Amino acid sequence: MQIDMHYYGTFAMAYAAGLKVDDAQIVATAAQLVDDNNLTSLHTLASGQGVLGVATAHHPVDAGLRVIQGPRDDDSRLIWVPFHFLPGAKGDSFEERVVCVKNSDVAREMVRYYTTKETVDAHRGHCLQLIGIAAHVYADTFSHYGFSGIASSLNGVDTKTIKIDGTHSQGIINYVRDKAKDFAERFGANVADTVKLGHGAVATYPDRPYLRWSYILQDGARFANRIVVHKAVTDECPQLALNSNAQTSGSIGKSKRHRPNGQIWFNTISVTTQTSSQTSAMSRS
Repeated sequence: MQIDMHYYGTFAMAYAAGLKVDDAQIVATAAQLVDDNNLTSLHTLASGQGVLGVATAHHPVDAGLRVIQGPRDDDSRLIWVPFHFLPGAKGDSFEERVVCVKNSDVAREMVRYYTTKETVDAHRGHCLQLIGIAAHVYADTFSHYGFSGIASSLNGVDTKTIKIDGTHSQGIINYVRDKAKDFAERFGANVADTVKLGHGAVATYPDRPYLRWSYILQDGARFANRIVVHKAVTDECPQLALNSNAQTSGSIGKSKRHRPNGQIWFNTISVTTQTSSQTSAMSRS
């Protein structure tokens, strides 16, 4: 996904869950930074202390070439898997178990850990940043599921079978196809596809949170010829917001009622979702 979901969507859900505007912005900024952070150099502070940057952004060309060159420079396991393709731990073989699974048990346990009172208290100075990073990883399971962050035949896709749901306007369909073509030309999706890394075979399709689309896997033994249908990530927002509300509001505390500042491009958030026998509604205007 991109900034529309990782920043604005995360902010909306954090605010709907009860966080103060400033806190919600910290969570959202940390979530987006996972895709933007390329820093690996040492930064020296005025105090003389140093901070060594650890990159979390993933780039198909660089990572694909590193996989080809060998494991010495293979950042797919250091960046792609932990930050963008969280393993779902389903299946028998290693390659099957590292495939990302939407809203997996592993993902929910990660969210639970970073939003418990014990973790929040232990990392009080930067707990919001940690929650933002976890939010990014969790959200990516809703768009990257079915793919893994390693070079694997299970990531192979018959690109001729990619179909966009007919409920989308022709303008949206043309836009998405043009962006995918542009991605392939500019960033060398063919490199990632060659080594079957991540969702390189389907370019930027998974990064569109509003998109409903499908494809057929190219190979990979038991997964061969299986049709995979991706629902719009926005269809999952009520579930995402409910998970956020159930965890963070109890640990960090709800905000006082006040309106987001002028930088935020919405005035009202309204999330309604069903949980067991009761409906939980969260709104603020």
